[in-house]
Amino acid sequence: MTLSHRWGSKLYTKLESSTMERLQNDVDIPSLPQVFQDAIQIAYYLGIDYLWIDALCIKQDQDDRSDWEIEAQNMSRVYSCALLNISATLSSDGSESLFQERPRDPLLPLKVDLDINGNQQTYYVLNDNIWDEEITLAPLNQRGWVFQERFLARRVVHFGQRQMAWECHELDTLEMFPKGLPEPSTLSFNGKSVIYDKLAALSRQPDQILEDQFVDQWQDLVTKYSQCRLTYPKDKLIAFSGIAKRIREARADYYAAGMWQKSMICDLPWWRTSADRDAFPINQTSFRAPSWSWASVDGEINFPAISQGDPLADILEISAPVTNRSGVFDDSILIQVRGICLPFSVEWSNKDISSFKVDGLDFPMEYDLGGTAVDLESSEQEMQEWIQQGTILLLPLFFSIDFLHGILLRGIYGESTHRRIGAIEISREEDRNNNAAILEDNIRCRLEAGRTCIVDIS
Repeated sequence: MTLSHRWGSKLYTKLESSTMERLQNDVDIPSLPQVFQDAIQIAYYLGIDYLWIDALCIKQDQDDRSDWEIEAQNMSRVYSCALLNISATLSSDGSESLFQERPRDPLLPLKVDLDINGNQQTYYVLNDNIWDEEITLAPLNQRGWVFQERFLARRVVHFGQRQMAWECHELDTLEMFPKGLPEPSTLSFNGKSVIYDKLAALSRQPDQILEDQFVDQWQDLVTKYSQCRLTYPKDKLIAFSGIAKRIREARADYYAAGMWQKSMICDLPWWRTSADRDAFPINQTSFRAPSWSWASVDGEINFPAISQGDPLADILEISAPVTNRSGVFDDSILIQVRGICLPFSVEWSNKDISSFKVDGLDFPMEYDLGGTAVDLESSEQEMQEWIQQGTILLLPLFFSIDFLHGILLRGIYGESTHRRIGAIEISREEDRNNNAAILEDNIRCRLEAGRTCIVDIS
């Protein structure tokens, strides 16, 4: 059995080189956090002989992370092979007991008998956000490592503030709905069973329509994960690697830095809100992934809302990653992309982008919903410097029904590689800007003539 919990700041005996011999001989259970004691009690009552708790099963030496680096790679096996995962969903720091006294009123939906035109019927009144309030938005499930633990575990029992809940690959339940959440219901939207089954099933099918569905599901998973918090941002990819390993078992594809090679063209134009770009500027973010990966930045990651895309580029090669034992990249991964590179420049007005130019064509910014937009990961000063150097390029990636989607690159001085500095989407509606139609024709003509280039992105 495994335990998902929040560490908190209270001191207790953890597994370290200095405590290993003592803990191998005897564990003073009353001295452990209350959540640990409760998990031990549950394992005892269920007749389960082995309980895995990270603080007691991985060495926590601050000056020697070698054991953590090894065990972090095994999280997929630990949680996916366990019989059951106990989730201390209600607990903020491990001091609260899982077995709390609760008022009985919220355990069952309110039953109401109504007489409508002489027809007596029974109705049930409930809060349709109770799953989010009890489980999804609980403090524990906002943690990045717990996101992976919850996804990997075959079965999860949540101890919430008002309800217990159950998740497995077949069923999501609450105490008030012991046979499963109502269908159709917002309660069960994208539950554990739905997400895992879809990703696994879609991975086994070569059909393009199903591949598009896989892209949607995977991007939704990444967006949800990016909303979680990590104590150490450098853990962003390693705390997600167990999920990738499980999907890779069913998917014939190459995985690198949070993306799959077959669907990478659709993933590359990820973007962040301006609030997250301001809160977590890229130039103050420690390196943990290549610039083209969503894992290179902090904050919520979003992807273009697309249906079936019309590709304008393709991935030729992904260099083998160089990592240390913890899965953190020691060097950047290069991707080699074949496509069309177009010169790009930007005009500012009062620190906002007023317009931009692509291949000599002008495009005004449209801040309304559904309009042309540029999402830059760099400052105005940096952009102006690169524009003067002529090192900024637009790499078109695909057409959706409404937009041309692409990424912005800058050449690295003295090197043959480029770095991703933003994403762009240009509306295809001719009444917005006729230059969009001209640009589309130019791109298609160059593709048909084979006038493509190969660019390395680090």
